[in-house]
Amino acid sequence: MLARQSWTRNQAVAYNVPVKPPFVEKSVVVDVGSDVAWQALVEPDGLSEWFGATARVERIEPGSHIEFSWEDGAVRGVTIEEVVPGRRLAFRWMPFVRTTRGPVRVPGSRVEIDLEEERDGTRITVRETGTDVPAVHETIGVTR
Repeated sequence: MLARQSWTRNQAVAYNVPVKPPFVEKSVVVDVGSDVAWQALVEPDGLSEWFGATARVERIEPGSHIEFSWEDGAVRGVTIEEVVPGRRLAFRWMPFVRTTRGPVRVPGSRVEIDLEEERDGTRITVRETGTDVPAVHETIGVTR
């Protein structure tokens, strides 16, 4: 397994495919209570503003879906994996985007959004982890 991972990484470097770190994390403190921040995170209007896309929400519970539609015609969905009301929302981006030219394979990832009440507001921490190795293989032309 180690040899295959090294080979994949070397192919990515050789073909100038960007190698992503295992995660990206960003925290910010917003000047609202955690209840207001949570509502902005789970209601369609708040999600739409957050992602710059129209959000269609089934329900906010594990196993349900959210679909985001952008003005350029791109549509991408997520599956909700974890919900702790007022504290945490975790979802997985689907590994494709529907475009006006048809579906396009893109890396999938897991996003965890945590809310933590602080003296000056609410700390929102967003952490995105994982990439879809087959999408990298596809980009560099590797077949299995």
